[in-house]
Amino acid sequence: MSSHNLSTQLLLSSAKKETHFPSAVLYRTITELQKKGLTEKILSKPFRFKATPLNVGLQILLAEKVQYCEELKRLAKIFLISREPCCIEPPEKSNYNLRIIEGKKRILQVMKGQHGVVQREACILSTLNRWLQIVYDSYEEYNKALARKVKYNVIIEAHKPKNEIKFPENVLNLLKQPNFRLWFSTTPLVCNCGVFDEQEATINFFPSKSLTESPIILTRHPSIIRMCADHFKIVLQSAQEYTLDNKNW
Repeated sequence: MSSHNLSTQLLLSSAKKETHFPSAVLYRTITELQKKGLTEKILSKPFRFKATPLNVGLQILLAEKVQYCEELKRLAKIFLISREPCCIEPPEKSNYNLRIIEGKKRILQVMKGQHGVVQREACILSTLNRWLQIVYDSYEEYNKALARKVKYNVIIEAHKPKNEIKFPENVLNLLKQPNFRLWFSTTPLVCNCGVFDEQEATINFFPSKSLTESPIILTRHPSIIRMCADHFKIVLQSAQEYTLDNKNW
């Protein structure tokens, strides 16, 4: 029905011609609209129908939807309360998800947080430039962790000859700590990752790319943590340790 006809009185026969609906369907629809307050029946012979003004009709529909949503919310609350004991995930499974962290600032923030809470051991596989950037940003957290007797084992992928690598002062200070050990691997790393206390792992999505170009995957899934830890041990077998005494090897 056109908006013009809806704003005036309308015979059922006229509505049938305009909509091409069967009489029974049309009468049932108009009766339903009348129950909702969206049409008015004019007592005449034959009956005429008139649409409720648009602003009034919208108010009626909105009020109906609000009432429906409130009832739905009430029923949902009852359902959730009744299901609560069996819907809570066990703590050991609730952390099995994989989170993707993007953006240099956010990644550095996450890394700083990991070094800030690690208690026993951190095993890190990284490219040289990426690791230096993280050390620069998290140097204070590294020192606090070392003061807590955290053991650091770091393997760096190096493309330069070892005697050409000049470390900044902060790295040299870390190397003076007895519980900090650094190795070099001349083989390109197929996995760039960090394992903290064997409870959390970070994996660089693109192993050879910088912090700006590659997101990281953060997880507490025990299988993935174990794979990262095992891979670290494999790479360590062919890596060469770097110390202040044998820095030229």
